[in-house]
Amino acid sequence: MVRRRLAARNPPRHPDPGRRRHHPRRPRDRFGHLLTIEGWALATATRTTRPLYRSLARPDLLYGVERDLFLLEAMLAMFGIFFVPAFAWKLVVAGILFLVAHPLLVRVAKVDPRFSRVYLRSLPYLSHYPAGSHADVRRQSLEEFRAGVER
Repeated sequence: MVRRRLAARNPPRHPDPGRRRHHPRRPRDRFGHLLTIEGWALATATRTTRPLYRSLARPDLLYGVERDLFLLEAMLAMFGIFFVPAFAWKLVVAGILFLVAHPLLVRVAKVDPRFSRVYLRSLPYLSHYPAGSHADVRRQSLEEFRAGVER
Protein backbone atom coordinates (compact mmCIF):
# COMPACT_ATOMS: atom_id res chain seq x y z
CA MET A 1 0.00 0.00 0.00
CA VAL A 2 2.75 2.44 0.93
CA ARG A 3 4.74 1.46 -2.13
CA ARG A 4 1.79 2.22 -4.42
CA ARG A 5 1.32 5.66 -2.89
CA LEU A 6 5.02 6.52 -3.38
CA ALA A 7 4.94 5.29 -6.96
CA ALA A 8 1.87 7.40 -7.66
CA ARG A 9 3.52 10.53 -6.20
CA ASN A 10 6.82 10.08 -8.08
CA PRO A 11 6.08 8.87 -11.59
CA PRO A 12 9.11 8.00 -13.74
CA ARG A 13 10.37 10.87 -15.90
CA HIS A 14 10.45 8.69 -18.99
CA PRO A 15 7.69 6.21 -19.90
CA ASP A 16 10.23 3.40 -20.09
CA PRO A 17 13.26 4.37 -17.96
CA GLY A 18 15.24 1.29 -18.98
CA ARG A 19 15.19 2.31 -22.65
CA ARG A 20 16.03 5.96 -22.12
CA ARG A 21 18.92 7.08 -24.31
CA HIS A 22 21.68 9.42 -23.30
CA HIS A 23 21.83 12.54 -25.45
CA PRO A 24 25.17 14.31 -24.86
CA ARG A 25 25.25 18.09 -24.95
CA ARG A 26 26.49 19.53 -28.21
CA PRO A 27 29.88 21.27 -27.79
CA ARG A 28 29.71 25.05 -27.57
CA ASP A 29 32.31 27.81 -27.49
CA ARG A 30 32.67 30.28 -24.63
CA PHE A 31 29.95 32.50 -26.12
CA GLY A 32 27.43 29.63 -26.25
CA HIS A 33 27.53 29.17 -30.02
CA LEU A 34 27.41 25.63 -31.36
CA LEU A 35 30.79 24.38 -32.62
CA THR A 36 30.39 22.67 -35.98
CA ILE A 37 32.44 21.80 -39.03
CA GLU A 38 30.54 22.71 -42.16
CA GLY A 39 31.09 20.71 -45.31
CA TRP A 40 29.49 19.24 -48.37
CA ALA A 41 28.53 15.61 -48.78
CA LEU A 42 29.90 14.76 -52.22
CA ALA A 43 27.59 11.84 -52.92
CA THR A 44 24.34 13.71 -52.29
CA ALA A 45 25.53 17.30 -52.89
CA THR A 46 23.81 18.44 -49.71
CA ARG A 47 25.27 20.56 -47.00
CA THR A 48 26.14 18.75 -43.77
CA THR A 49 27.35 19.88 -40.37
CA ARG A 50 29.27 17.76 -37.92
CA PRO A 51 30.06 18.63 -34.31
CA LEU A 52 33.53 19.87 -33.45
CA TYR A 53 34.35 18.35 -30.08
CA ARG A 54 35.76 20.54 -27.33
CA SER A 55 38.80 18.31 -26.89
CA LEU A 56 39.95 19.21 -30.41
CA ALA A 57 39.80 22.96 -29.80
CA ARG A 58 40.75 23.13 -26.12
CA PRO A 59 44.33 24.33 -25.46
CA ASP A 60 46.73 21.97 -23.70
CA LEU A 61 47.44 23.78 -20.41
CA LEU A 62 48.98 22.73 -17.09
CA TYR A 63 47.92 24.83 -14.08
CA GLY A 64 46.68 27.51 -16.48
CA VAL A 65 50.01 27.78 -18.32
CA GLU A 66 51.09 26.38 -21.65
CA ARG A 67 52.52 22.91 -21.06
CA ASP A 68 56.02 23.61 -22.41
CA LEU A 69 56.37 26.84 -20.44
CA PHE A 70 55.15 25.21 -17.23
CA LEU A 71 57.66 22.38 -17.59
CA LEU A 72 60.43 24.93 -18.24
CA GLU A 73 59.34 26.87 -15.15
CA ALA A 74 59.29 23.72 -13.00
CA MET A 75 62.69 22.66 -14.33
CA LEU A 76 64.18 26.06 -13.45
CA ALA A 77 62.67 25.84 -9.96
CA MET A 78 64.18 22.37 -9.46
CA PHE A 79 67.51 23.65 -10.74
CA GLY A 80 67.33 26.45 -8.17
CA ILE A 81 66.39 24.07 -5.37
CA PHE A 82 69.16 21.56 -6.06
CA PHE A 83 72.02 23.83 -7.08
CA VAL A 84 71.64 26.94 -4.90
CA PRO A 85 73.82 26.34 -1.83
CA ALA A 86 71.91 28.09 1.00
CA PHE A 87 68.49 26.74 2.02
CA ALA A 88 66.92 30.17 2.45
CA TRP A 89 68.02 31.19 -1.04
CA LYS A 90 66.53 27.99 -2.44
CA LEU A 91 63.13 29.04 -1.15
CA VAL A 92 63.62 32.56 -2.50
CA VAL A 93 64.47 31.30 -6.00
CA ALA A 94 61.55 28.86 -6.11
CA GLY A 95 59.21 31.45 -4.59
CA ILE A 96 60.15 34.07 -7.16
CA LEU A 97 59.55 31.63 -9.97
CA PHE A 98 56.16 30.48 -8.74
CA LEU A 99 54.88 33.75 -7.25
CA VAL A 100 56.07 36.10 -10.01
CA ALA A 101 56.67 34.14 -13.21
CA HIS A 102 53.72 31.77 -12.94
CA PRO A 103 50.98 34.45 -12.71
CA LEU A 104 52.57 36.25 -15.67
CA LEU A 105 52.54 33.04 -17.70
CA VAL A 106 48.90 32.41 -16.71
CA ARG A 107 48.00 35.89 -17.93
CA VAL A 108 49.82 35.30 -21.22
CA ALA A 109 48.04 31.94 -21.65
CA LYS A 110 44.65 33.62 -21.18
CA VAL A 111 45.45 35.98 -24.06
CA ASP A 112 47.03 33.37 -26.35
CA PRO A 113 47.24 29.71 -25.23
CA ARG A 114 49.80 28.94 -27.97
CA PHE A 115 51.98 32.00 -27.40
CA SER A 116 55.37 30.27 -27.27
CA ARG A 117 54.74 28.22 -30.42
CA VAL A 118 53.60 31.27 -32.37
CA TYR A 119 56.56 33.30 -31.11
CA LEU A 120 59.10 30.60 -31.98
CA ARG A 121 57.54 30.19 -35.42
CA SER A 122 57.78 33.96 -36.05
CA LEU A 123 61.51 34.26 -35.23
CA PRO A 124 62.87 33.31 -38.69
CA TYR A 125 60.73 36.05 -40.29
CA LEU A 126 61.95 38.97 -38.14
CA SER A 127 64.27 40.29 -40.85
CA HIS A 128 61.61 39.94 -43.54
CA TYR A 129 58.65 41.50 -41.70
CA PRO A 130 59.56 44.54 -39.61
CA ALA A 131 57.70 45.16 -36.36
CA GLY A 132 56.18 48.43 -37.61
CA SER A 133 55.80 50.43 -40.78
CA HIS A 134 58.78 52.34 -42.15
CA ALA A 135 58.80 56.10 -41.80
CA ASP A 136 59.62 56.58 -45.49
CA VAL A 137 56.69 54.54 -46.83
CA ARG A 138 54.51 56.63 -49.17
CA ARG A 139 50.77 56.00 -49.08
CA GLN A 140 49.22 55.05 -52.39
CA SER A 141 46.28 56.95 -53.73
CA LEU A 142 43.15 55.02 -54.61
CA GLU A 143 43.88 55.38 -58.34
CA GLU A 144 47.42 54.01 -57.91
CA PHE A 145 46.09 51.10 -55.87
CA ARG A 146 43.45 50.25 -58.47
CA ALA A 147 46.02 50.47 -61.27
CA GLY A 148 48.28 48.04 -59.39
CA VAL A 149 45.42 45.60 -58.81
CA GLU A 150 44.28 45.66 -62.45
CA ARG A 151 47.72 44.64 -63.74
